[in-house]
Amino acid sequence: MDSNKNFFLFIQTVYQKSI
Repeated sequence: MDSNKNFFLFIQTVYQKSI
């Protein structure tokens, strides 16, 4: 479950960097 949270955090970081 912790891995899932880490994955979400990674996506959020990439999403913000994309903008």
